[in-house]
Amino acid sequence: RPARPRPADPRGAAPVARPAPPPRATPPEGCLVDAVPADAKVAPQTQGALTLVGMKLSPAEISRRQLVIADLYWQVDAPLPEDLWFLQRLRHEGGDPDKQWWADHEACDFAWPTSRWAPHTIVHDRYAMRPPTDLARGTYTLTVALGDEDGPLGAPLELPGLVVR
Repeated sequence: RPARPRPADPRGAAPVARPAPPPRATPPEGCLVDAVPADAKVAPQTQGALTLVGMKLSPAEISRRQLVIADLYWQVDAPLPEDLWFLQRLRHEGGDPDKQWWADHEACDFAWPTSRWAPHTIVHDRYAMRPPTDLARGTYTLTVALGDEDGPLGAPLELPGLVVR
């Protein structure tokens, strides 16, 4: 990755570029798993070179604004030549975009990009989803798509979501 410029110094000094950290040699703990937990198994759904084989939201029902943890398990079917993002949303049943939760991210908490994923492995991606300030009651559907800087690369998968009481 290119070096990221530092914010301008309040005293007027020019920003100084700092080098990006070197890539990890191994995935973070918990990112690669041997199997999907029984309570997270789902019917396989394909998204490009990946197959979703497990999914769980915790908690599945809330009554106040709080983080919801999304655990997704991806089987890698073929090499991914570039680093892709997961475009993850919890969409309100009414379809109002102001009521959806956004959680776009790189897999494994930004620490194990998709270009490093090896075929025939299962990647566990855990990500905390923060609800909007004005949390609307109702049923939400989880949608997930692979994407890059130009947006989604295909239609999103639609998965069971959660209920806000």
